[in-house]
Amino acid sequence: MVFGAVCADGKSPLLFVDQGVKINKEVYISQILEKTLLPWAQKHFNGRRWVFQQDGAPAHTAKLSQQWANDPRPRQTSILWTTPSGGIEALKKTLLKEWDALSPEYLRATIDAYPRRLRAVIEKRGGRMEQD
Repeated sequence: MVFGAVCADGKSPLLFVDQGVKINKEVYISQILEKTLLPWAQKHFNGRRWVFQQDGAPAHTAKLSQQWANDPRPRQTSILWTTPSGGIEALKKTLLKEWDALSPEYLRATIDAYPRRLRAVIEKRGGRMEQD
């Protein structure tokens, strides 16, 4: 599993979770949120307000994960597929290269387009979307 976060003016480092590690609420909070996302966000946003948007994965929606995300106190800092040709290390290398290639301009344009895309989803009531 790979974790990465993006915003209009930056991106977190990628985190590679070892094969076979189940991403439950405890792993999600301790390894992804507390050791990766939070330190990056604190440095990147430097006291500015920010919003962390998650999808509906079970580890994200668990009561403990939601409590962590809503706790105002200061903190210290499965999909299965066959092994790709070249192996996992080659895949990691490619992911890192492509992640690093995401320009600030691309991130800004993607985030700026988000409200329009959400309106389109609402108009289609979650149905099929034509790519623009």
